[in-house]
Amino acid sequence: MKLKVFVLCLAGVLIGAAVSWGVFDAVPHLEDEHAYFFQAKLFASGQVTRALQPSASSFSLPFVVEYNGRQFSKYTPGFSLVLALGVLLRLPWIINPLLAGAGIFAVFLLARELFDEKTALLAAALGVISPMYMLLAGSLLSHTLSLVLLTFFAWSFIRLHRAQPSERMRYAVLCGLLMGFSIVTRPWTAAAVGVPFVAYALVRFFRTPRLFFKPYLAALLLALVLAALVPLYNFITTGDPLLNTYTLIWEYDRVGFGPEFGPSGYDLQKLWINLKGDFSDLLSFNLGWPVISGISLSAIFILLGIILPERKKMDACLLIPPAALIAAYTAYWASSGGIYGPRYYAEALPFLWILAARGVMKFAQYPVNKWIIRVALLVFTLWNIVMVTRPAFDNARDLYNINRDPVSLVEQAGVQHAIVFVASDYWTDYASLAWDNPANLAKADIIYARDIGLVANGKIMAAFPGRDIYHLNLDNPPYLTREHP
Repeated sequence: MKLKVFVLCLAGVLIGAAVSWGVFDAVPHLEDEHAYFFQAKLFASGQVTRALQPSASSFSLPFVVEYNGRQFSKYTPGFSLVLALGVLLRLPWIINPLLAGAGIFAVFLLARELFDEKTALLAAALGVISPMYMLLAGSLLSHTLSLVLLTFFAWSFIRLHRAQPSERMRYAVLCGLLMGFSIVTRPWTAAAVGVPFVAYALVRFFRTPRLFFKPYLAALLLALVLAALVPLYNFITTGDPLLNTYTLIWEYDRVGFGPEFGPSGYDLQKLWINLKGDFSDLLSFNLGWPVISGISLSAIFILLGIILPERKKMDACLLIPPAALIAAYTAYWASSGGIYGPRYYAEALPFLWILAARGVMKFAQYPVNKWIIRVALLVFTLWNIVMVTRPAFDNARDLYNINRDPVSLVEQAGVQHAIVFVASDYWTDYASLAWDNPANLAKADIIYARDIGLVANGKIMAAFPGRDIYHLNLDNPPYLTREHP
Protein backbone atom coordinates (compact mmCIF):
# COMPACT_ATOMS: atom_id res chain seq x y z
CA MET A 1 0.00 0.00 0.00
CA LYS A 2 2.80 2.42 0.88
CA LEU A 3 4.44 1.77 -2.49
CA LYS A 4 1.18 2.45 -4.31
CA VAL A 5 0.71 5.73 -2.46
CA PHE A 6 4.28 6.75 -3.24
CA VAL A 7 3.79 5.93 -6.93
CA LEU A 8 0.63 8.04 -7.07
CA CYS A 9 2.32 10.99 -5.37
CA LEU A 10 5.32 10.67 -7.68
CA ALA A 11 2.95 10.52 -10.65
CA GLY A 12 1.40 13.78 -9.46
CA VAL A 13 4.84 15.42 -9.34
CA LEU A 14 5.94 14.10 -12.72
CA ILE A 15 2.70 14.95 -14.51
CA GLY A 16 2.74 18.43 -12.97
CA ALA A 17 6.33 18.91 -14.14
CA ALA A 18 5.48 17.61 -17.61
CA VAL A 19 2.55 20.05 -17.83
CA SER A 20 4.74 22.88 -16.59
CA TRP A 21 7.27 22.34 -19.39
CA GLY A 22 5.21 20.63 -22.07
CA VAL A 23 2.18 22.90 -21.87
CA PHE A 24 3.28 26.14 -20.20
CA ASP A 25 6.98 26.22 -21.10
CA ALA A 26 7.69 26.75 -17.38
CA VAL A 27 6.86 30.47 -17.59
CA PRO A 28 3.97 32.57 -16.25
CA HIS A 29 1.03 33.25 -18.57
CA LEU A 30 -2.02 34.69 -16.81
CA GLU A 31 -1.86 38.17 -15.28
CA ASP A 32 -2.13 36.51 -11.86
CA GLU A 33 0.90 34.33 -12.51
CA HIS A 34 3.04 37.29 -13.52
CA ALA A 35 2.08 39.12 -10.32
CA TYR A 36 2.85 36.08 -8.12
CA PHE A 37 6.17 35.51 -9.90
CA PHE A 38 7.13 39.19 -9.67
CA GLN A 39 6.50 39.19 -5.90
CA ALA A 40 8.33 35.88 -5.48
CA LYS A 41 11.41 37.40 -7.09
CA LEU A 42 11.14 40.36 -4.72
CA PHE A 43 10.90 38.08 -1.69
CA ALA A 44 13.83 35.98 -2.94
CA SER A 45 15.93 39.15 -3.21
CA GLY A 46 15.06 40.16 0.36
CA GLN A 47 12.56 42.84 -0.63
CA VAL A 48 8.82 43.30 -0.17
CA THR A 49 8.47 46.20 -2.60
CA ARG A 50 10.61 47.69 -5.34
CA ALA A 51 11.15 51.34 -6.17
CA LEU A 52 9.53 52.41 -9.42
CA GLN A 53 12.01 52.34 -12.25
CA PRO A 54 12.67 55.37 -14.45
CA SER A 55 9.71 55.48 -16.82
CA ALA A 56 7.66 53.07 -14.75
CA SER A 57 5.32 52.32 -17.67
CA SER A 58 8.23 50.70 -19.46
CA PHE A 59 8.24 47.91 -16.84
CA SER A 60 4.58 47.65 -15.86
CA LEU A 61 2.78 44.31 -15.67
CA PRO A 62 -0.89 43.56 -14.93
CA PHE A 63 -1.77 43.11 -11.25
CA VAL A 64 1.59 44.51 -10.18
CA VAL A 65 0.64 47.57 -8.16
CA GLU A 66 2.40 50.92 -8.59
CA TYR A 67 1.68 52.85 -5.41
CA ASN A 68 3.52 55.62 -3.56
CA GLY A 69 6.56 55.16 -5.77
CA ARG A 70 6.79 51.41 -5.14
CA GLN A 71 5.88 48.20 -6.99
CA PHE A 72 4.42 45.04 -5.48
CA SER A 73 1.83 42.34 -6.18
CA LYS A 74 -1.82 42.97 -5.39
CA TYR A 75 -2.11 39.43 -4.00
CA THR A 76 -1.65 38.31 -0.42
CA PRO A 77 1.88 37.01 0.11
CA GLY A 78 1.42 33.30 0.89
CA PHE A 79 2.02 31.68 -2.46
CA SER A 80 4.74 34.15 -3.48
CA LEU A 81 6.63 33.32 -0.28
CA VAL A 82 6.60 29.63 -1.21
CA LEU A 83 7.37 30.35 -4.86
CA ALA A 84 10.35 32.41 -3.70
CA LEU A 85 11.98 29.16 -2.57
CA GLY A 86 11.83 27.98 -6.16
CA VAL A 87 13.28 31.29 -7.35
CA LEU A 88 16.20 30.90 -4.95
CA LEU A 89 16.77 27.39 -6.31
CA ARG A 90 16.39 28.72 -9.86
CA LEU A 91 13.58 26.19 -10.27
CA PRO A 92 10.38 28.19 -9.74
CA TRP A 93 8.45 25.86 -12.03
CA ILE A 94 9.00 22.86 -9.71
CA ILE A 95 7.05 24.29 -6.76
CA ASN A 96 3.54 23.49 -7.94
CA PRO A 97 4.39 19.99 -9.22
CA LEU A 98 5.88 19.18 -5.81
CA LEU A 99 2.78 20.59 -4.17
CA ALA A 100 0.65 18.47 -6.52
CA GLY A 101 2.32 15.34 -5.16
CA ALA A 102 1.76 16.58 -1.61
CA GLY A 103 -1.89 17.19 -2.45
CA ILE A 104 -2.33 13.60 -3.61
CA PHE A 105 -0.87 12.41 -0.30
CA ALA A 106 -3.16 14.74 1.65
CA VAL A 107 -6.18 13.32 -0.17
CA PHE A 108 -5.06 9.80 0.67
CA LEU A 109 -4.66 10.65 4.36
CA LEU A 110 -8.03 12.37 4.56
CA ALA A 111 -9.91 9.58 2.77
CA ARG A 112 -8.18 6.88 4.83
CA GLU A 113 -9.03 8.70 8.03
CA LEU A 114 -12.68 8.94 7.02
CA PHE A 115 -13.15 5.53 5.39
CA ASP A 116 -10.52 2.92 4.48
CA GLU A 117 -7.28 2.45 2.55
CA LYS A 118 -8.90 1.20 -0.67
CA THR A 119 -11.18 4.21 -0.89
CA ALA A 120 -8.21 6.45 -0.07
CA LEU A 121 -6.07 4.91 -2.79
CA LEU A 122 -8.81 5.31 -5.38
CA ALA A 123 -9.45 8.94 -4.35
CA ALA A 124 -5.74 9.69 -4.72
CA ALA A 125 -5.71 8.01 -8.13
CA LEU A 126 -8.66 10.14 -9.24
CA GLY A 127 -6.64 13.21 -8.29
CA VAL A 128 -3.79 12.09 -10.53
CA ILE A 129 -6.07 11.88 -13.57
CA SER A 130 -7.93 15.13 -12.88
CA PRO A 131 -7.26 17.45 -15.86
CA MET A 132 -8.14 20.51 -13.82
CA TYR A 133 -5.78 19.58 -11.00
CA MET A 134 -2.87 18.80 -13.30
CA LEU A 135 -3.28 21.98 -15.33
CA LEU A 136 -3.13 23.98 -12.10
CA ALA A 137 -0.15 21.87 -10.97
CA GLY A 138 1.78 22.99 -14.04
CA SER A 139 0.92 26.64 -13.60
CA LEU A 140 2.27 29.40 -11.36
CA LEU A 141 -1.10 29.97 -9.69
CA SER A 142 -1.81 29.75 -5.96
CA HIS A 143 -4.62 27.17 -6.04
CA THR A 144 -2.41 24.08 -5.66
CA LEU A 145 -0.82 25.41 -2.48
CA SER A 146 -4.21 26.42 -1.12
CA LEU A 147 -5.65 22.99 -1.90
CA VAL A 148 -2.76 21.24 -0.16
CA LEU A 149 -3.03 23.40 2.96
CA LEU A 150 -6.81 23.03 3.28
CA THR A 151 -6.80 19.27 2.63
CA PHE A 152 -4.13 18.69 5.27
CA PHE A 153 -6.11 21.02 7.53
CA ALA A 154 -9.26 18.92 7.10
CA TRP A 155 -7.27 15.77 7.92
CA SER A 156 -5.61 17.30 10.99
CA PHE A 157 -8.97 18.69 12.19
CA ILE A 158 -10.50 15.21 12.12
CA ARG A 159 -7.43 13.72 13.79
CA LEU A 160 -7.72 16.35 16.51
CA HIS A 161 -11.18 15.08 17.41
CA ARG A 162 -10.30 11.39 17.19
CA ALA A 163 -6.93 11.48 18.91
CA GLN A 164 -6.23 10.62 22.52
CA PRO A 165 -6.19 13.64 24.88
CA SER A 166 -2.39 13.51 25.07
CA GLU A 167 -2.12 13.84 21.27
CA ARG A 168 -4.74 16.54 20.65
CA MET A 169 -2.41 19.49 21.05
CA ARG A 170 -0.09 18.42 18.23
CA TYR A 171 -3.02 18.28 15.82
CA ALA A 172 -4.33 21.59 17.14
CA VAL A 173 -0.99 23.20 16.38
CA LEU A 174 -1.06 21.70 12.88
CA CYS A 175 -4.64 22.94 12.34
CA GLY A 176 -3.70 26.46 13.36
CA LEU A 177 -0.60 26.63 11.19
CA LEU A 178 -2.36 25.19 8.13
CA MET A 179 -5.43 27.40 8.37
CA GLY A 180 -3.32 30.46 9.15
CA PHE A 181 -1.16 30.04 6.07
CA SER A 182 -4.23 29.20 4.00
CA ILE A 183 -5.55 32.64 4.92
CA VAL A 184 -2.24 34.20 3.90
CA THR A 185 -2.45 32.34 0.57
CA ARG A 186 -6.12 32.71 -0.47
CA PRO A 187 -8.10 34.47 2.30
CA TRP A 188 -11.60 34.25 0.84
CA THR A 189 -11.15 30.58 -0.05
CA ALA A 190 -9.75 29.76 3.38
CA ALA A 191 -12.64 31.53 5.08
CA ALA A 192 -15.21 29.71 2.95
CA VAL A 193 -13.78 26.23 3.51
CA GLY A 194 -13.02 26.97 7.14
CA VAL A 195 -16.53 28.07 8.15
CA PRO A 196 -18.04 24.55 8.37
CA PHE A 197 -15.11 23.38 10.50
CA VAL A 198 -15.42 26.39 12.79
CA ALA A 199 -19.17 25.74 13.14
CA TYR A 200 -18.51 22.14 14.11
CA ALA A 201 -15.82 23.22 16.59
CA LEU A 202 -18.22 25.67 18.24
CA VAL A 203 -20.85 22.96 18.67
CA ARG A 204 -18.30 20.61 20.21
CA PHE A 205 -16.98 23.36 22.46
CA PHE A 206 -20.36 24.31 23.89
CA ARG A 207 -21.20 20.66 24.48
CA THR A 208 -17.92 19.80 26.21
CA PRO A 209 -16.05 23.05 26.84
CA ARG A 210 -13.29 21.58 28.98
CA LEU A 211 -12.47 18.79 26.55
CA PHE A 212 -11.31 20.95 23.66
CA PHE A 213 -10.74 24.42 25.16
CA LYS A 214 -6.93 24.32 25.11
CA PRO A 215 -6.56 22.70 21.65
CA TYR A 216 -9.09 25.10 20.11
CA LEU A 217 -7.42 28.09 21.74
CA ALA A 218 -3.99 27.00 20.52
CA ALA A 219 -5.28 26.47 16.96
CA LEU A 220 -7.06 29.83 16.95
CA LEU A 221 -4.08 31.78 18.26
CA LEU A 222 -1.67 30.19 15.81
CA ALA A 223 -4.05 30.80 12.91
CA LEU A 224 -4.42 34.46 13.90
CA VAL A 225 -0.67 34.96 14.29
CA LEU A 226 0.03 33.58 10.83
CA ALA A 227 -2.95 35.36 9.27
CA ALA A 228 -1.49 38.61 10.59
CA LEU A 229 1.00 38.38 7.71
CA VAL A 230 -1.76 39.77 5.46
CA PRO A 231 -2.26 43.10 7.28
CA LEU A 232 1.50 43.23 7.84
CA TYR A 233 2.07 42.89 4.09
CA ASN A 234 -0.55 45.56 3.44
CA PHE A 235 1.06 47.89 5.97
CA ILE A 236 4.54 47.46 4.50
CA THR A 237 3.31 47.93 0.93
CA THR A 238 0.69 50.65 1.40
CA GLY A 239 0.91 51.96 4.95
CA ASP A 240 -2.65 50.77 5.62
CA PRO A 241 -3.00 47.27 7.12
CA LEU A 242 -6.70 47.07 6.20
CA LEU A 243 -6.44 48.25 2.61
CA ASN A 244 -7.70 45.83 -0.04
CA THR A 245 -4.80 45.89 -2.47
CA TYR A 246 -6.99 44.47 -5.23
CA THR A 247 -8.72 47.84 -5.42
CA LEU A 248 -5.43 49.55 -6.25
CA ILE A 249 -5.69 47.94 -9.69
CA TRP A 250 -9.47 48.03 -10.13
CA GLU A 251 -11.62 49.93 -7.64
CA TYR A 252 -14.50 47.55 -8.33
CA ASP A 253 -12.52 44.37 -7.56
CA ARG A 254 -14.34 43.46 -4.33
CA VAL A 255 -16.78 40.90 -2.99
CA GLY A 256 -20.39 42.03 -2.98
CA PHE A 257 -23.41 43.02 -4.99
CA GLY A 258 -24.39 46.30 -6.56
CA PRO A 259 -23.34 48.76 -9.26
CA GLU A 260 -19.94 49.39 -7.62
CA PHE A 261 -18.86 45.72 -7.79
CA GLY A 262 -17.39 44.34 -10.99
CA PRO A 263 -16.69 46.31 -14.19
CA SER A 264 -20.40 46.83 -14.92
CA GLY A 265 -22.07 46.00 -11.62
CA TYR A 266 -22.94 42.63 -10.13
CA ASP A 267 -26.46 41.31 -9.58
CA LEU A 268 -28.35 38.05 -9.23
CA GLN A 269 -28.63 37.57 -12.99
CA LYS A 270 -24.84 37.71 -13.40
CA LEU A 271 -24.45 35.51 -10.33
CA TRP A 272 -26.61 32.84 -11.99
CA ILE A 273 -24.67 33.03 -15.26
CA ASN A 274 -21.35 32.60 -13.42
CA LEU A 275 -22.65 29.82 -11.18
CA LYS A 276 -24.26 27.84 -13.97
CA GLY A 277 -21.16 27.94 -16.18
CA ASP A 278 -18.60 27.31 -13.45
CA PHE A 279 -20.57 24.55 -11.72
CA SER A 280 -21.12 22.71 -14.99
CA ASP A 281 -17.41 22.98 -15.81
CA LEU A 282 -16.50 21.69 -12.36
CA LEU A 283 -18.49 18.50 -12.82
CA SER A 284 -17.04 17.80 -16.26
CA PHE A 285 -13.46 19.07 -15.80
CA ASN A 286 -12.98 17.64 -12.31
CA LEU A 287 -12.35 14.06 -13.48
CA GLY A 288 -12.79 14.41 -17.22
CA TRP A 289 -15.37 11.65 -17.27
CA PRO A 290 -18.03 11.65 -20.01
CA VAL A 291 -21.08 13.88 -19.91
CA ILE A 292 -24.08 12.10 -21.42
CA SER A 293 -27.23 14.08 -22.29
CA GLY A 294 -26.03 16.86 -20.04
CA ILE A 295 -25.46 14.51 -17.10
CA SER A 296 -21.91 14.23 -15.77
CA LEU A 297 -20.94 10.68 -14.84
CA SER A 298 -18.59 12.03 -12.19
CA ALA A 299 -21.62 13.73 -10.61
CA ILE A 300 -23.50 10.41 -10.72
CA PHE A 301 -20.77 8.63 -8.77
CA ILE A 302 -20.53 11.51 -6.30
CA LEU A 303 -24.26 11.12 -5.74
CA LEU A 304 -23.91 7.34 -5.38
CA GLY A 305 -21.24 7.95 -2.75
CA ILE A 306 -23.88 9.73 -0.68
CA ILE A 307 -27.01 7.64 -1.20
CA LEU A 308 -25.86 4.01 -1.56
CA PRO A 309 -25.56 1.87 1.57
CA GLU A 310 -23.74 1.67 3.83
CA ARG A 311 -24.41 5.36 4.36
CA LYS A 312 -22.34 7.32 6.84
CA LYS A 313 -22.82 10.86 8.10
CA MET A 314 -19.45 11.75 6.66
CA ASP A 315 -20.64 10.96 3.12
CA ALA A 316 -23.00 13.92 3.01
CA CYS A 317 -20.71 16.06 5.18
CA LEU A 318 -18.03 15.89 2.49
CA LEU A 319 -20.26 18.06 0.32
CA ILE A 320 -20.34 20.87 2.87
CA PRO A 321 -16.87 22.40 2.21
CA PRO A 322 -17.39 22.41 -1.60
CA ALA A 323 -20.86 23.91 -1.13
CA ALA A 324 -19.47 26.59 1.18
CA LEU A 325 -16.71 27.42 -1.29
CA ILE A 326 -19.09 27.66 -4.23
CA ALA A 327 -21.52 29.77 -2.19
CA ALA A 328 -18.73 32.14 -1.17
CA TYR A 329 -17.67 32.74 -4.75
CA THR A 330 -21.20 33.53 -5.87
CA ALA A 331 -20.57 36.81 -4.03
CA TYR A 332 -17.61 37.62 -6.30
CA TRP A 333 -18.27 39.16 -9.69
CA ALA A 334 -15.64 37.30 -11.73
CA SER A 335 -16.28 33.93 -13.34
CA SER A 336 -13.53 31.43 -12.56
CA GLY A 337 -13.99 29.42 -15.74
CA GLY A 338 -11.48 29.29 -18.55
CA ILE A 339 -8.39 27.47 -19.61
CA TYR A 340 -7.76 25.95 -16.16
CA GLY A 341 -11.37 25.07 -15.49
CA PRO A 342 -13.36 26.79 -12.70
CA ARG A 343 -10.25 27.40 -10.64
CA TYR A 344 -11.97 29.35 -7.84
CA TYR A 345 -13.51 25.99 -6.92
CA ALA A 346 -10.20 24.11 -7.04
CA GLU A 347 -10.04 23.54 -3.29
CA ALA A 348 -13.30 21.58 -3.53
CA LEU A 349 -11.65 18.91 -5.68
CA PRO A 350 -10.27 16.63 -2.90
CA PHE A 351 -13.69 16.31 -1.26
CA LEU A 352 -15.28 15.48 -4.62
CA TRP A 353 -12.60 12.89 -5.44
CA ILE A 354 -13.23 11.17 -2.12
CA LEU A 355 -16.99 11.15 -2.69
CA ALA A 356 -16.56 9.81 -6.23
CA ALA A 357 -14.25 7.09 -4.90
CA ARG A 358 -16.81 6.33 -2.25
CA GLY A 359 -19.47 5.97 -4.95
CA VAL A 360 -17.29 3.61 -6.97
CA MET A 361 -16.49 1.45 -3.94
CA LYS A 362 -20.12 1.27 -2.87
CA PHE A 363 -21.30 0.35 -6.36
CA ALA A 364 -18.60 -2.31 -6.62
CA GLN A 365 -19.61 -4.00 -3.37
CA TYR A 366 -22.18 -6.04 -5.30
CA PRO A 367 -20.45 -8.99 -7.07
CA VAL A 368 -22.13 -8.39 -10.42
CA ASN A 369 -20.88 -4.82 -10.48
CA LYS A 370 -17.16 -5.41 -9.95
CA TRP A 371 -16.34 -6.10 -13.58
CA ILE A 372 -18.67 -3.32 -14.70
CA ILE A 373 -16.73 -0.88 -12.52
CA ARG A 374 -13.34 -2.09 -13.73
CA VAL A 375 -14.34 -1.72 -17.37
CA ALA A 376 -16.08 1.60 -16.71
CA LEU A 377 -13.05 3.09 -14.94
CA LEU A 378 -10.81 2.04 -17.81
CA VAL A 379 -13.19 3.54 -20.37
CA PHE A 380 -13.64 6.72 -18.32
CA THR A 381 -9.87 7.15 -17.96
CA LEU A 382 -9.27 6.66 -21.68
CA TRP A 383 -12.08 9.10 -22.44
CA ASN A 384 -10.52 11.57 -20.04
CA ILE A 385 -7.09 11.32 -21.67
CA VAL A 386 -8.26 11.42 -25.30
CA MET A 387 -11.35 13.62 -25.17
CA VAL A 388 -10.69 15.98 -22.26
CA THR A 389 -7.12 16.13 -20.97
CA ARG A 390 -5.26 16.17 -24.28
CA PRO A 391 -7.51 18.85 -25.87
CA ALA A 392 -7.30 20.88 -22.65
CA PHE A 393 -3.50 20.72 -22.69
CA ASP A 394 -3.41 21.62 -26.39
CA ASN A 395 -5.74 24.53 -25.76
CA ALA A 396 -3.59 25.80 -22.90
CA ARG A 397 -0.31 25.58 -24.78
CA ASP A 398 1.16 29.01 -25.66
CA LEU A 399 -1.63 30.70 -23.71
CA TYR A 400 -1.68 34.41 -24.57
CA ASN A 401 1.09 33.57 -27.06
CA ILE A 402 3.54 33.56 -24.17
CA ASN A 403 6.44 31.08 -24.20
CA ARG A 404 10.21 30.95 -23.92
CA ASP A 405 10.85 31.59 -27.62
CA PRO A 406 11.43 35.37 -27.42
CA VAL A 407 13.93 35.05 -24.56
CA SER A 408 15.65 32.18 -26.36
CA LEU A 409 15.87 34.29 -29.51
CA VAL A 410 17.70 37.04 -27.61
CA GLU A 411 20.01 34.62 -25.84
CA GLN A 412 20.85 32.75 -29.06
CA ALA A 413 21.81 36.06 -30.67
CA GLY A 414 24.60 36.34 -28.10
CA VAL A 415 23.21 39.48 -26.46
CA GLN A 416 24.99 40.40 -23.24
CA HIS A 417 24.99 43.35 -20.84
CA ALA A 418 22.23 45.04 -22.78
CA ILE A 419 18.85 46.71 -22.67
CA VAL A 420 16.30 45.19 -25.02
CA PHE A 421 13.37 47.45 -25.85
CA VAL A 422 10.34 45.33 -26.73
CA ALA A 423 7.72 46.56 -29.19
CA SER A 424 4.47 45.99 -27.32
CA ASP A 425 0.96 46.68 -28.56
CA TYR A 426 -0.49 44.63 -25.71
CA TRP A 427 0.84 43.58 -22.30
CA THR A 428 1.39 39.98 -23.43
CA ASP A 429 4.01 41.07 -25.98
CA TYR A 430 6.13 42.48 -23.18
CA ALA A 431 5.25 39.76 -20.65
CA SER A 432 6.78 37.18 -22.99
CA LEU A 433 10.16 38.59 -21.96
CA ALA A 434 9.51 40.51 -18.73
CA TRP A 435 9.27 37.30 -16.70
CA ASP A 436 13.04 36.93 -17.21
CA ASN A 437 13.83 40.26 -15.51
CA PRO A 438 15.24 39.85 -11.98
CA ALA A 439 13.96 41.88 -9.05
CA ASN A 440 17.14 44.01 -9.08
CA LEU A 441 17.44 45.22 -12.67
CA ALA A 442 20.89 46.66 -12.08
CA LYS A 443 22.21 43.12 -11.61
CA ALA A 444 20.56 41.79 -14.77
CA ASP A 445 22.71 40.84 -17.72
CA ILE A 446 19.82 41.67 -20.05
CA ILE A 447 17.08 44.16 -19.11
CA TYR A 448 13.77 43.89 -20.95
CA ALA A 449 11.71 47.09 -21.17
CA ARG A 450 8.77 48.23 -23.22
CA ASP A 451 9.63 50.37 -26.19
CA ILE A 452 7.32 53.33 -25.59
CA GLY A 453 9.26 56.19 -27.15
CA LEU A 454 12.52 58.07 -27.21
CA VAL A 455 11.94 60.01 -23.98
CA ALA A 456 11.09 56.96 -21.89
CA ASN A 457 13.83 54.89 -23.49
CA GLY A 458 16.33 57.65 -22.81
CA LYS A 459 15.50 57.64 -19.11
CA ILE A 460 16.10 53.91 -18.92
CA MET A 461 19.41 54.13 -20.79
CA ALA A 462 20.53 56.90 -18.45
CA ALA A 463 19.62 54.82 -15.39
CA PHE A 464 21.51 51.79 -16.69
CA PRO A 465 24.46 53.26 -18.60
CA GLY A 466 27.15 51.41 -20.51
CA ARG A 467 24.86 48.77 -21.98
CA ASP A 468 24.30 47.77 -25.57
CA ILE A 469 20.87 48.75 -26.87
CA TYR A 470 18.63 46.41 -28.85
CA HIS A 471 15.10 46.63 -30.20
CA LEU A 472 12.87 43.56 -30.45
CA ASN A 473 9.77 43.44 -32.62
CA LEU A 474 8.31 39.95 -32.90
CA ASP A 475 6.05 41.01 -35.78
CA ASN A 476 8.78 42.29 -38.08
CA PRO A 477 11.85 40.27 -39.16
CA PRO A 478 14.71 40.25 -38.45
CA TYR A 479 12.98 40.78 -35.06
CA LEU A 480 16.07 41.75 -33.07
CA THR A 481 18.15 44.75 -34.15
CA ARG A 482 21.03 46.48 -32.42
CA GLU A 483 21.05 50.25 -32.00
CA HIS A 484 24.50 51.53 -32.92
CA PRO A 485 25.89 54.45 -30.92
